[in-house]
Parts: sequence; C-alpha cells; structure tokens
Amino acid sequence: LKFRPDCHVVVEQPSGSWLFKADVWKEIIQGFWLKKTLTYQGLFGGPLPKPTHLLHLFAADGLFARKLTKKLRESKKFKKAQKIYYVKDQAGSVTGTKMLTTLSVYPKRFTSVIYKAWVANSRQPLAA
Repeated sequence: LKFRPDCHVVVEQPSGSWLFKADVWKEIIQGFWLKKTLTYQGLFGGPLPKPTHLLHLFAADGLFARKLTKKLRESKKFKKAQKIYYVKDQAGSVTGTKMLTTLSVYPKRFTSVIYKAWVANSRQPLAA
C-alpha cells in the first residue's frame, strides 16, 4: 500500500494516547514512512483544546498543524467549556459529565482542512 499513489493514510489519536508508542505501531509508522503532526481541535472550532496527533502520508501538514499558545489555552472560551465537560469533586478527582461524549464528533472546520490536505496530496505528481 505504501507504494500506491492513490492510497492516503490518516490516523488520529489524542496526544496522551500510548497507541503510537506500541511496538506494532512503531513498525507501521516506520514501514509506511508516516509523519506525525500535533494539532488542536479547539483551534478548529471545538469547545476544548483537545490536543491530537495525526499520522499521515500528506506531503505537507501546513493546513492542519497548529500550536496552542498559553494565552489561548487559558482563554475564557476554553475555561468556560471545561466546566461543562468536567466536574471536580470535593476530594479533587475529576470526572467527565454526560456532555463529554459530544466531543467524539470532529469539528467541521477540522474535517474540512483534513479533506483539503487530502485533495492537495492527491494532486501531487506521481513518481516515475
């Protein structure tokens, strides 16, 4: 598959996930020459920052690679949203509310840039 120009790979995981650190995934990443890019779904309209790693074969990641500044992370937008999705009890433990499940849907702007990256990658000239 890695030699097929019509095959595009994109795999997403939260930045705290250990999936990409598993031996089998390390072999896949190396064998398929996958690139790893950090982005934040909150910068594409998501209610929380949600740092996300993408493994991909795209020639360029400029459409979706993002850095979250400390100022933006601490902004009212994200602080207010955390109160909706997380609750801290008296002992200091944090648990998710029922609203947390709504975050399993990708923000529309996020999916749009992934699609644009796919289209741009599809237009790359084929290797001879």
